[in-house]
Amino acid sequence: MNRSLITTKVQASRTCLLASEISVMKKLPAFNELPSLIEVHKKRIDDLDVQITDVKDFNEQVSQEEIVKVDKEFNRWKMLYRQRMRKYRDVRDALMGEEATKEDLANKDEEFGIDELDEESQVMLSRM
Repeated sequence: MNRSLITTKVQASRTCLLASEISVMKKLPAFNELPSLIEVHKKRIDDLDVQITDVKDFNEQVSQEEIVKVDKEFNRWKMLYRQRMRKYRDVRDALMGEEATKEDLANKDEEFGIDELDEESQVMLSRM
């Protein structure tokens, strides 16, 4: 019985102490400014979230534009490469004549280094 009475008195004194601390804190200027400061910071956080979202959207848009630009450039390069290879083969075939064998053509390609260029280009094309 004494124990419960002591516990009740301790709780009552804690409540009084807590209430008196709160009343003292409320008299401090900074304590009264807290709600407005919290509101200002919440607005700032919301503004930053909007800015972050805008930047992410912009980056995504720029990334898409860059991808399209790179794709166009790659397709242009690939088309030019194929045209040049066709021209080379036409000139080579004209120089070698109709009696040239596939082996002769392959030797001529090897002599000019075209077979190496072609393999490197094919590897690059397959990666892209």
